[in-house]
Amino acid sequence: MSVEQLFSAWAPPESAWSAWAKPVLFLHAPLSATYGEDLRLPDVDGFPRSREAAVVIDVEGSESVLIGLALAKVGYRPVPLYNSGVSSGMIVNMRGIANELTAGGALLQRIRLRQDAPPVFLLNADRMKNTDPAMIPGSYDNRWCVLPQDMPSASYLSAAGINQVLLVADKVRDDIAHVLCRYQDAGLTLRHMTHIGAAAVRLVVKPPGLYKSFLYRLGVFTGLHRNAAGGFGAMVPDTSTSGGFG
Repeated sequence: MSVEQLFSAWAPPESAWSAWAKPVLFLHAPLSATYGEDLRLPDVDGFPRSREAAVVIDVEGSESVLIGLALAKVGYRPVPLYNSGVSSGMIVNMRGIANELTAGGALLQRIRLRQDAPPVFLLNADRMKNTDPAMIPGSYDNRWCVLPQDMPSASYLSAAGINQVLLVADKVRDDIAHVLCRYQDAGLTLRHMTHIGAAAVRLVVKPPGLYKSFLYRLGVFTGLHRNAAGGFGAMVPDTSTSGGFG
């Protein structure tokens, strides 16, 4: 399976949600891995199922991929939003996520989801952790965050028959709050589960700082490192090396 075939398994052109799948991490997928083996998927038998609900999985590490694959087996379309790469010295360990994306490709090909399957958007909750090591010269700063344009608008969701969004996360993180608040303002119902198997409760999100301000986006791009592939991730420069006039 090539990189293109693997990405197509996760983001087939016929899916209404593939436009939001991020390709960056697939460039680091271990294509020599054995596909579909040793996938220990969580039990989602009691998970609420509705064609009118979109799901956001915001849990740490590769567990988000496994939950997405488990939900694919009950009819949801997993959409990987991971937007940073893999490199030696990386601050956020994305290797396990890349491995599970590779392993899950063959499974998704076998499932053959419906074209109108509702989406489950996949995030790793540790995407903004380890802030201090980011300042170590030579480390690979691949911290990343979600921006509102990284997910469908409320009007797009509504046009697809989605009227509610379910967040699975231990808490509402600041970056996803900027997205959820927009959904809330547009009249979509928000619900929250702290983990798979927990009860889903109504969620009201307080507008985060700099909500709908251009200064928020400016702050994101100032504090993080972008790369040429369009995602996040770059080497932290040695601040002791000066490029000024001698």
